[in-house]
Amino acid sequence: MNFSQRIFGRLLCLAGLAVLAGCAHPVSIRSDVTYPKGQATNDASVGYYISDSNRKLEVTTPGGGGDKIRYFPYRDLEPALLETLGSVFGKVYALPDAGRAEYIKAHDITFVFEPVFTTGSSSDSMMFWPATDFDLTMKVTAVDSIGKTIWERQFTGHGHVDKNRSLVDVPPAKVAAKQVFEQLRQALVNESSFQRGSVIGQN
Repeated sequence: MNFSQRIFGRLLCLAGLAVLAGCAHPVSIRSDVTYPKGQATNDASVGYYISDSNRKLEVTTPGGGGDKIRYFPYRDLEPALLETLGSVFGKVYALPDAGRAEYIKAHDITFVFEPVFTTGSSSDSMMFWPATDFDLTMKVTAVDSIGKTIWERQFTGHGHVDKNRSLVDVPPAKVAAKQVFEQLRQALVNESSFQRGSVIGQN
């Protein structure tokens, strides 16, 4: 065996090990959730809080072909949360990590919403790495201006596509996110107690 054949053989071995180990492919689960403008049903000013550490949180979940996908759930889903809250309330503010109490007072914020996202993915393909299935759970807690928990709900969504060949986006994640945020919006609209200064009982 000559030198070039030995090098080629080693490269094949390395490639085989890489396939067995699997790769974690960077993708986005951003969902383009939109609502008609001027449809807010409540003129209250509200805020939402996502910590800087959560915005930087990267999650890795299974894909197909033994590979994985990795993404930033809070960073990717924050625009959909902002859009959904903005379709119900008059003004929506993103609260900072520091000085939250002062910020809430300065902007006359009545309620603050804090989401917790849990994700999962899988694929029915043994050959291609993009995920064909995606699960999203969003637990949302609302507190009043003094930090008392007044409302808590959990929403779940599942997305499936027969074939996913996208190397950037995760179509089933978009489906799951649309389901979850539509559930959130409907719950907020139906919650008649979400009025300025009122106290909401937990369910």
